[in-house]
Amino acid sequence: MKESNWFDSDEYRLDDLQIGSFRLLQDKRRFCLTTDSVLLAEFASRACPKNARVAEAGCGNGAVSILMAARREDIRITGIEISEADASLARYNCELNGLKDRFEVITGDIRDVSSAFTESFDIFVVNPPYVPAGKGLASPCENVAGSRSEGTLTFSEAAQAARRMLKNRGRFIFVNKASRLDELIVSLSENRLSLKTLRFVHSKKSSPAYLLYGEAVKNGGRQVTVKPPLVLHGEDGSYTDEVYEIYHMEKR
Repeated sequence: MKESNWFDSDEYRLDDLQIGSFRLLQDKRRFCLTTDSVLLAEFASRACPKNARVAEAGCGNGAVSILMAARREDIRITGIEISEADASLARYNCELNGLKDRFEVITGDIRDVSSAFTESFDIFVVNPPYVPAGKGLASPCENVAGSRSEGTLTFSEAAQAARRMLKNRGRFIFVNKASRLDELIVSLSENRLSLKTLRFVHSKKSSPAYLLYGEAVKNGGRQVTVKPPLVLHGEDGSYTDEVYEIYHMEKR
């Protein structure tokens, strides 16, 4: 479908990102913006040093990169996306938000592209598939399944790419299932990425953690800071004050 017809199709939707005039055009048949992505963008934005050069692996329609660019006007972002359809939509969203000077999109497999960007970035961000290949319930939609299952990219492969692409002391920012913490630490260690900051996410205060956000430093030290947990909902099901703040929404 031509870009000029995207707004006229029931298969696409235009979302307000709640930051200034930033918007995001999404293909409803493909992987769309989730709470995980919004939280990752906020977490990564805080980790960026001034004037950082950022790489996002598997940038999809550009959601995380655009949210980061909306929060941080000083950073420059390179998104790498294996799907040409998603990369094309990310480029459109880049133009839609006037970010052509700060956000570029490359079509390619991060496992191959990484060798062309050796030690080029200060920050490497990834929202990788959470489910090991062959496990869990597969989505009937192939495009969504590829975003959820490690058949296209494993966490270990993302860590390998980060090791190649990050400058010394560069930061690898990621989100994953809390239940996989032990294997994530092993993959990080194998790639000279030292876990420095960890934050667990709970649906409710009384619920066990289901997600984690991490920051690892290339050739960094061994000390880890575990931040206070992020709780998404109160016991009545409403969003917590911190979630409203992250989403830039007024509390109802």
